[in-house]
Amino acid sequence: MSRMTLAVLASIVLPALACSSTVQDRNADARVTLTTDRSSYAPADTVSVTLKNDSDGDVGENLCNRALERLTSQSWEEVQRFPEPPNVCTMSLRILSPGESDRVEAIIPVSAAAGRYRLTFFGSPPEARTTNEFGIESH
Repeated sequence: MSRMTLAVLASIVLPALACSSTVQDRNADARVTLTTDRSSYAPADTVSVTLKNDSDGDVGENLCNRALERLTSQSWEEVQRFPEPPNVCTMSLRILSPGESDRVEAIIPVSAAAGRYRLTFFGSPPEARTTNEFGIESH
């Protein structure tokens, strides 16, 4: 491939990779949990989410790209995406050893209606992508 072709591919692929959150298991039996610090919040509150590596091996993670989702009568609907433009995610990958954890925060939008919510992290494995449900109560 020519240098020009590689430069064009890099300009397309790298920004796409930079905007994805990831939880990557380095072993087939990786078990991770994503939990919020509380079961109920109000608009403008800060949600603290902890990712814990409950497996016997290392787990790679980047908790940047995520969405706040609200449960409707039929499905989960995205309310807000993080980070908000013009902010972007980095491509960094943090390695968590067995028993280690990492934390990320998100602010509930002031306009959030009362209801059941969760945070979804875009990456893999699927079982590690979503936090527990939590409530948002109006002021």
